[in-house]
Parts: sequence; structure tokens; C-alpha cells
Amino acid sequence: MIWLNTNKRKLIKCFLIIIVLSGSLSFVYNQLAYTEQDEPVYFVDLFPINKIAFTFEILWEEEGLTEILEILEEKEVSATFFITGNWLEKNPEKAKRIVLKGNEIGNHTYSHPSLLKLAEADIYKEIASFAKIAQENLEYYPQVFRPPYGEYNNLVVEMAAQQNYSTVLWSINAKECTAENSNDIVNCLVPKLHDGAIINFEVSDSHMVQALPEIISSIRKEDYQIVTVSKLLKEKN
Repeated sequence: MIWLNTNKRKLIKCFLIIIVLSGSLSFVYNQLAYTEQDEPVYFVDLFPINKIAFTFEILWEEEGLTEILEILEEKEVSATFFITGNWLEKNPEKAKRIVLKGNEIGNHTYSHPSLLKLAEADIYKEIASFAKIAQENLEYYPQVFRPPYGEYNNLVVEMAAQQNYSTVLWSINAKECTAENSNDIVNCLVPKLHDGAIINFEVSDSHMVQALPEIISSIRKEDYQIVTVSKLLKEKN
């Protein structure tokens, strides 16, 4: 009886150790997975890939959109347009044109709030509402997400990941270029180019229509191919 109790105790002890080890391994795995999704993608850190991605943000003003789409089509360039759900609701035909011209649409939330000020359920709703509107109006489901103002924390990235989005920011921001004319934008951006870069433009930038053809030409002279964000992200796989 003593022998049986001793062996039972040994078996129980071994069983508990296995449970603890399994739990620890599971915790480590989950932490690694969580850490991997905690950070948005600023650029694709691979060399050499000779590819960069164009992204355009549309908030409320879309002056220049028609001309930009025509330039991209003429230059055979596909870009990613981050738009809001309320803009899409008001401009479904313009949104369709973006897609029909061979470009990609990204989720930029429904109403462009500061997500850092919202509760978890509201963050989720802002992202999910955009997806619903995109499906209803375009039969389109975006693959990439950009938080308004580039503001994020772990919760924002997690909410996007739960809805199968890659959170994407940028490594080069055209909005930071002080420009009095289109040449200023070109001269500001080109020295910053690097493999796997993601460039952020605003459609409503007053110099964008004039600058875009020269930006594209200058980038191609540096032997870079211009692609959508989703295509650039595939280089990581």
C-alpha cells in the first residue's frame, strides 16, 4: 500500500510538472506571437528587393484624386489608397474607380478618430465598420489597415490582427517635406529611398499632381519597382 501511494505521488508529481512545462511553453509561444504582431509594418526589411510601395491617404478632401489616378494608370503604377468608411459611403463611385484602375484600398477606420482614446469595443467597431461598408459598396475586403494619424498601441494592432489585417504605417512621409513647388517634394523624397520603403502621400497635397510624374520617373531611375503595400508584404513570406 505504501509502495502504491509512493508511486501515485510520483506519477502525480510528474503529471504536474508536465502541466507546468506545457503551460510555460504555451505562454512563451503566445508571447512571441503577440510580440510579432505588436509592431506595425513601417517597411519591408529585406535586401535587395528593389521594390517600394506608394500609399495615398484620403480623409475628407479628394481634390487631385482624378488626376492622380490618371497619372498612375499612364505610368503603369499601382498604389494603396487608405480611405475612411464615411468617405467611401459618400463617394462609392470614386472608390470603385480606385479599384478598377488596378489600385488597392486600405482600411483607415470608419470615421478617422484617435484610436488611443477609444475603448476596445469601439476600436474594433471602427475597423469592422469600414470592412462592412467596403463589402456592401465594392464587394471588396481590404488586407491592410492604417490607424488614423499613425497612432497605435498594442491593443490597436491586436484589434486589427483579429480582423485579419496587417497594420501598416510608413518609412517615408511626403507630408514632412516642406514644399513651395513640385521640385521640392522630389528633391526631398528621392534621397530617402531605400529597399522595401513605404511612402505616405496625401491626395489633397497641393503639389502632388505636378510632382507625381517626376517622383515616379526619379524612383525608376534608381531601379526601384513601385507596387502596392500588399504586394510588398508578400516579399516577407
